[in-house]
Amino acid sequence: MNAVGCAASICMAAGGAFSEIANGSLAMAATWDAATTTWTDVSPDLGNLCAGFNDCSWTSLMTCGSPANCMSFFKTFFAWNGST
Repeated sequence: MNAVGCAASICMAAGGAFSEIANGSLAMAATWDAATTTWTDVSPDLGNLCAGFNDCSWTSLMTCGSPANCMSFFKTFFAWNGST
C-alpha cells in the first residue's frame, strides 16, 4: 500500500498492486477497525481506477478526518464515506 490515513479507531490503506489474473495494475484499498481488530477489503469499490496508468501508483497521500471521511490525492481524487 502506498498511503495510510487514520482517525479515531479506523485506518484506511490504499495503493496499487500487480495482478497476473488481471494482467496488469489494479487499485487496492482496505480499512482497519481497531475496535474489532479486523481488516476489510474495499478494493471492489475502486472500480477501474487504474485504467490508463502505466502503473497503479494512484495515491501517495491519504488523510482521514473521521471514520466516515477519508480523502486521497495524487493522480486522481478518491473520497471514502465509511462504506463506499
